[in-house]
Amino acid sequence: MNKTKFFFAAGAILIAGAIFFSCQKEQNTSPVKEQGTMMLKSTICETSCIDLLVNPVSYYPVNDQKLVQWGGSTGTKFNKTVDIQYFNTETQFVLKVKSTEGWSDLVIDGVSSWTGGPVAPNVWGTYSIPLTAGWEACDAIAYALQVTGNGPNAVFSVSYELVGICTTTTLEVSHENPVCVGQTLVSFLGTVTSGGVFTGGAIKIQEFDGTNWNDVASADVTTSNHIVTWSYTPDAAGTRTFRAYYTGGGNGYNPSESAGQEVVAEDCGCDYVGNTFSGEAVSCDGTLREAIYTLSSENGISYFKIQGGLTNFTGGDATVYVNDILVVFDETSDDNWTQGTEGDFIVGQRTPGGSTNRNIRVTGHLEECDAIVVRIIWNSTNSGGVITGDWTALIGGISYGVDDLTCP
Repeated sequence: MNKTKFFFAAGAILIAGAIFFSCQKEQNTSPVKEQGTMMLKSTICETSCIDLLVNPVSYYPVNDQKLVQWGGSTGTKFNKTVDIQYFNTETQFVLKVKSTEGWSDLVIDGVSSWTGGPVAPNVWGTYSIPLTAGWEACDAIAYALQVTGNGPNAVFSVSYELVGICTTTTLEVSHENPVCVGQTLVSFLGTVTSGGVFTGGAIKIQEFDGTNWNDVASADVTTSNHIVTWSYTPDAAGTRTFRAYYTGGGNGYNPSESAGQEVVAEDCGCDYVGNTFSGEAVSCDGTLREAIYTLSSENGISYFKIQGGLTNFTGGDATVYVNDILVVFDETSDDNWTQGTEGDFIVGQRTPGGSTNRNIRVTGHLEECDAIVVRIIWNSTNSGGVITGDWTALIGGISYGVDDLTCP
């Protein structure tokens, strides 16, 4: 929707061209003849945009010209040609004026607005004003302009629809098709890019339902964030279509969208046989340790408890990821474990009294053909060798064990 805005206020930025004095021609004591030519009309705000990521940046000027004649019995003894050009940048509305006889003032909607003094013949003078906060593409600027000095005034009607700033939105999908029902965690990364001080609006991941695009994830676009992420595991065979969409924001940034991407899910059967529990020492880099424990189930587990220890533990809480999602430890359990919840899983950690070890436990359930991967990162004072104690996964009274892990 177009909104006419008048941007002329105290504090407008004035950029004057070279200033010279030009002698005044004969005063207007006889009929004035004025001829005008509009060289380009701005009708592009809905189809074009300002790309701030290229150098040099291209803008979209409108040019207008008036031939002013006066003097003598026919009113054509003297003449001057006045050219104007106007356009917007990402922050300013710019008016440029040039006359073959020079000029001295710009009268905008009846108000004298030029403070730069006389401008010499055939020299551009530039008058700029800041765009209002929150401006959008196709907002309209319109005013009456008189270019005065050295003969009769040249009268123009300035009318311009602001051209917005280009944005580009992309969507990355973690897996190629097909993916497996109940097994593949499909992850999405939506990204929007532009130039300047890019902030405002939201970047979204949307799914198409055959008629409309519906949001499945959204993140505000700020100077430090231009992405949104989302993931899901297909629960049925079929095709779903997703896109990333930027809503556009204040200060002229245009909406944009990625191409739609299909995710095709198939019933791949289950790669798991029964219930299995395994562990792997990943890293012993200096004092940093990393280990991964995986519990998988073919038919599902209604309740499990994984528990084990980290040797020669130092520092604050261990860093724990469940299925690649960081666990936030923000509560205390009834039995005094530091605790965090991620989805259907509850993760706890503690240091037993008088021990240099750190205990970790994870409880929850698994669906049919499902798995949980627990990644733990911590600091240790040992110089190598064993980095964990024995770990167990207790399932329905049956204990599945993993012996202590050693540095790889």
